[in-house]
Amino acid sequence: MAGLADYVVDALSHDPVAALAEVELHIATSGPSPGASAVLAFIQILNCHFDGALATLPDATGALGDATAGFVAAVCLAEVPAPGQGDPAEEDRRGVHAFVTVEAAMSSGQITLAEELARSFVPGLTAIGGGTFWAWNQVALARSLAFQGRFTEAREEIDLVLEDRRSDQWPAVDRIARGVQAFVAAHAGDPTLSAAYAATLEDELPAPRTYLESASFVLAAFAEQAAGRAAGLDRLVLHGGGGRFLPRFQVVDRIYAYEILVESALARADLLAAGDWLDLAEAYPLDGHDMAGAAVARCRARIAIARDDPETGARESALSRERAAQAGGYLEVLRAQLLQAGASRGVDPAEIAELESVAALAASTGARTLRTWAARELALRGGRLRNVPGLGWEGLTDRQRLVALLAAQGLRNREIGDRLFVSERTVEGHIAAVLDALGAPSRVGIGRYLPPGTSRPSTALDALTPRQHEVARLVATGRTNAEIAATLTISEKTVEKHVADVFLRLKVQSRSAVAAAVRS
Repeated sequence: MAGLADYVVDALSHDPVAALAEVELHIATSGPSPGASAVLAFIQILNCHFDGALATLPDATGALGDATAGFVAAVCLAEVPAPGQGDPAEEDRRGVHAFVTVEAAMSSGQITLAEELARSFVPGLTAIGGGTFWAWNQVALARSLAFQGRFTEAREEIDLVLEDRRSDQWPAVDRIARGVQAFVAAHAGDPTLSAAYAATLEDELPAPRTYLESASFVLAAFAEQAAGRAAGLDRLVLHGGGGRFLPRFQVVDRIYAYEILVESALARADLLAAGDWLDLAEAYPLDGHDMAGAAVARCRARIAIARDDPETGARESALSRERAAQAGGYLEVLRAQLLQAGASRGVDPAEIAELESVAALAASTGARTLRTWAARELALRGGRLRNVPGLGWEGLTDRQRLVALLAAQGLRNREIGDRLFVSERTVEGHIAAVLDALGAPSRVGIGRYLPPGTSRPSTALDALTPRQHEVARLVATGRTNAEIAATLTISEKTVEKHVADVFLRLKVQSRSAVAAAVRS
């Protein structure tokens, strides 16, 4: 009989319906246990059996039980979980523990905590569950970065999953990862991925049944919303959620979905429908959930602005901004600032300066749609965004600066990607952010916009040969020596020598330390 962690891997990778039947059989055959109850509650969530998961929880104890209880409470009740007891002793359960711990933070709106947790779990997950738990952890990390408005970093993390050759073993992971990719691309000004993702999703899942399938539709709606396409949003949300009351969504996703439905109704000038959707969102007690509370406040602000009530619109926007900042949802902070500006439409110099600041922040993180929104608000006040050559350098991330320097040296995107161990698409996103921040008309002229005396910083990886670079990059993705040998068409013994040389040159003693050096 398979172990408990195997049931979870199957549920997360392929078929949660079959996995639920298997774990129920396991409990009927072997008897109940705290670990089995925790796994049962988790897989019940993956099958949208939210009431069943709540009923199972009292039998789940210990480190895994506590973490699962926090996850279930966050998903089913939008509650903020208490800290758990730490990792379970059994190695095969650590992957489950990591997943529920990070997802509990995400579902309860603790975005920066989710990022911290996901990063802390990375080294220990690469070999557990055939990489499934590592992949889900990367997806959670990318989502947390995206909700903070750190799109360039989010793109890098999600590319690691989508470019991993094991991704065909994780269809469920791949589907969610493509949704995050589409969401990030839409905010970066590329609407093509979101449209393709939404269309593909409806073909792949004509009748979504599970938690992860339904979550895909939320991501598709987010991406299409970011791309500025209101048409079809209602269909995506209601189809994925299972109807008006969205029973297949976790509570916080219901709130986000109702915000999308409010915005869609307002785009049709249907204030009555927008009010109805807001009523459904307000029915949930959200006192402790800052991200969901911020979403409800944004709904109120949008409706107030549509009703020509700027005072209420400004007040609710300010509340949304405050609650989003508490949760670390800086993307939503920017949205709230722009809503607040839309409510007041003032021409005070301080307001103009704040809009310019929002635009600069949006551009530095790759959020082009928000930058466009800020530009539109400025235009309504008779102003426009200013681009001063070199002014945006301080707003670039370290990775974006490095890309700018390499581009200024004449390297092509593929060559930059090879140097930095990222995909060509990731480099394209960095280049776009650099051009936006520096005000450069094209990559050919980037060098003219760099601050005087700027040079490429040296890194530990500069000490590696090209082949050692390749090996280090593959080590960072969690591959074994045998897998690296097959990928590079060299012997396993040669790989062992390269790995030893990499350890020596980077002055590290573990593969996880190599991964950390590559990603830094």
